This record gives sequence, C-alpha cells and structure tokens, in this order.
Amino acid sequence: MALILDWDAKMTTSDKTFYKALGKRIAQYRKEQGLTQVQLAEKLGIAHLTMAHYEGGSLRIAVALLKPLAQELNVSMEELIDEPIPDFS
Repeated sequence: MALILDWDAKMTTSDKTFYKALGKRIAQYRKEQGLTQVQLAEKLGIAHLTMAHYEGGSLRIAVALLKPLAQELNVSMEELIDEPIPDFS
C-alpha cells in the first residue's frame, strides 16, 4: 500500500483528475460488458486489487495496458482516454 501512496503523492492535481476520470470510465465500460473487476483483471493478467486501484484512480495505468484494456471493454483507446465523464451523482 505504501507504494500506491508514494505514487499518488507524486501525481499532480491534473494527473489525479485524469486518473480518477479514467478509472470511472473503466468501471462504467466494465459494467456495461457485464464483467466484474476480478473477471476483467484475469483477462488482462493483472491482480484484482490492481484493477480496483485503477478504477479508483489511485494507481497509474501502464501505457502498454491501455490497448488490451480497450479491447476487452470493446471501446476505442480514444473513448477510453478522452470521453467526457458522465455524472454519477
């Protein structure tokens, strides 16, 4: 956990905003596909907790993971990265 906190502390405010928004999009698309965090993590070959941290915006996603992630979610990389975040409130 300390690694995640250290990593997060090095993020700028705009980085934090970006990764939180990206995490929300990942969760939204995952749910639209009817997948759990565990199922998506298994498909990507990552730990379930890593996926949880990605969706929470507390961990940066490796660039190399973006393409397979978009493919598993059946969206383009552009949709994954650039789409406006829906209001979940």
